[in-house]
Amino acid sequence: MLKNKKNSYVYYFIVLILFAPHAFAAAVIDQISPQQVAKNTNFSFTVTVTDAGSSTVWKKILGPDWVNINGTTGEVYGTTPNEGEAHYVQIKLISDGQADIMTFILIAGSQTVYWMDGSGSNPATLTEASGVMSAGDVLIIPDGTYTGNDNTINGNANSNGIVSGTTGNFTTFIAENPGEANFPSIYLKGGEYIAYKGLELSNGLTVDGTFRFGIVSNHVKVMMSSAMSGGFNALYGSNYVLFEDVFAYGDSRAVFRVGSTGSPSSHIIFRRCVARHDFTTNDNPTAMMMQYGGENVLFQNCIAIDQSKNSANFAAAYDHYGAWETKNGSNVYIKDSIALNLVEGFYFGDSNTDNVQFSNSIGWDIGVGSTARSPNTTYDNMTFGNANAQSTENFFDDRSASNSVFFTDSIFHDIEGTGTNAPPTYRAKIVINNAPESANNLFNPIQSDITIGATTGAIIGIDPVDGTPGNGTPGIRYLIRIESSSDAANNGVGATIEYRRGTSGALWGASGYDTLSADSLWPWPNEDQIKTKMGAYSYNSGSISVNGDRGFASSTAKQLNGINDVTLTSYIWEYLGNQIPCDIYSTCANNPSEATVTPSAGANGSILPNTAQMITLNTTIQFTVSPATDYTASMGGTCGGNLSGDTYTTNTITENCVVEATFALTDTDDDGLADLEEQQLGTNPNSKDTDNDGLEDGWEVDNRLDPLDGVCPEWVCKGGLRSWRHAIPLTD
Repeated sequence: MLKNKKNSYVYYFIVLILFAPHAFAAAVIDQISPQQVAKNTNFSFTVTVTDAGSSTVWKKILGPDWVNINGTTGEVYGTTPNEGEAHYVQIKLISDGQADIMTFILIAGSQTVYWMDGSGSNPATLTEASGVMSAGDVLIIPDGTYTGNDNTINGNANSNGIVSGTTGNFTTFIAENPGEANFPSIYLKGGEYIAYKGLELSNGLTVDGTFRFGIVSNHVKVMMSSAMSGGFNALYGSNYVLFEDVFAYGDSRAVFRVGSTGSPSSHIIFRRCVARHDFTTNDNPTAMMMQYGGENVLFQNCIAIDQSKNSANFAAAYDHYGAWETKNGSNVYIKDSIALNLVEGFYFGDSNTDNVQFSNSIGWDIGVGSTARSPNTTYDNMTFGNANAQSTENFFDDRSASNSVFFTDSIFHDIEGTGTNAPPTYRAKIVINNAPESANNLFNPIQSDITIGATTGAIIGIDPVDGTPGNGTPGIRYLIRIESSSDAANNGVGATIEYRRGTSGALWGASGYDTLSADSLWPWPNEDQIKTKMGAYSYNSGSISVNGDRGFASSTAKQLNGINDVTLTSYIWEYLGNQIPCDIYSTCANNPSEATVTPSAGANGSILPNTAQMITLNTTIQFTVSPATDYTASMGGTCGGNLSGDTYTTNTITENCVVEATFALTDTDDDGLADLEEQQLGTNPNSKDTDNDGLEDGWEVDNRLDPLDGVCPEWVCKGGLRSWRHAIPLTD
């Protein structure tokens, strides 16, 4: 039941709250009236467009799995579950190569929906809302900045904003427009089945599991929200907490934190979280993602990025641990995640943590590597690159003395040091130290003073980035994936992070909570707002100085095409200097900046790479062409180019084209006889006319003459036909 702003009750079948569209082009998604959907109910409606182009394609970017959109017609449809809750749904229209994005609220259930606008009997503050809401109700919060105690959720002092729901009915506090309702902070203590969505917190959000109001905080969802300081935390025994599509920056001990010593939180998920650590005023150890006393903790598709490089910003903390730190607790899983452009390291594990598993994740441009004092720490299908030591620690080190820390199927690229502990410079001495169970890892380049620790099947002599040395196919053209047909792919090493992990909104143990979906992770959801908020942030006090307009949040940086502004997605995809594929933003048909070069090879030889390659326009690409023994390659196709040795370099590529390699038996002297045939006949493969009779060997064989008798037949020589010998037909 929707309680509207005129204080009258109106029953609807479907409730959708529309947000102002983010316009990229002339085509604009039209507004949709508020509607509400009962549980377990089929629904459908068609989204209309103003100034639609000749072709339109629709996509769902965010939202529950039970919400679908017809890619051609724009019909939104699905069946609501047996669970009451308000959800964000974000859809995208692509019309003639240009796009428009809209986010709206879809409410499942027949609960009461309040607007926090003070009209009629609607509440004007969180205090008033807590007085009128019942379990499972929805509070829609208009844009604005809300201040004072009546708008501060503080479980230590009051029950503002703490209205517990029930199993199957989440009480939802949701911003009318994501990120446009600002509150001082949220400190939830003693609440369950509560969802906070689309809120901006000046001083962070904490779910505290301390017993209050007769319960311990559990089954809490925090989605599409942000924190300017304080970060997002699940502490003191809270359990079954989800942080999804959230981002945090500014001042914090830990941008995302789980647990506390002595009171472990459990079953906590961080899904698609973005952390930028700007500074800390806390004197305790600091990290971007900290597991400090938790059990069963998941980080899925999380990004730690662009840490401040001003050392004074972290001087207050007595230890600095970079992207991830674990202390106490057990069963911590980091999956499909990225640490990029950090001053500090990738991971530090304390000895009191057990069973930490990293998989399919990336650490690039990181200060140091990874030191594990915690037993049973594993790293599988990792990509590490440009790790620069600042101290005498070894890189990727087992210090647990447990022989249970190991690395498998991972890449270690350009591991070196920049410190000055020993003249002339200090380099990390050992990569993979005390981890003898490690296997099938690729190392390149290898610095002269770096040692690879005990490992089985070390792969060396292959550059995983550009493929040279190696088979010539770049393995890491884009930071987030391993290219097919590369040596890295053929050896099964490195990380590929292209799809979302975990069903949207799913708490630990729910269906699909840790499955890899078929939904693309890119473009990153809500990235425009993430960039805008982080880019606008600044702080200056004493020696601490923060300019948020940097890295992916730079207001002036352009993508490699020189036209579009940098986004979080393009920043990561283009980090290694290759232009983002046009299909990521569905712009291939609109001023394409790339072309596809498709290679093929006939029998008796090969070409590598052997799959279609997408390259930047007005550049060239090289292929390695390898004929079989006794064969020679000939190149054709529409790209044009030059074959030098076994390397074929195309002409400048201006459009999609093909490269075709064919192979024929080698004919060194070009006399019409293959070298293999000449060996069988006894003729000289380096002379067109072995017997010096004035006739080419191949012509003589074709015309049933002896290429070794030194005789030019009378009907040829005396007939004046010598100059026509290539065209003389055989006659009887």
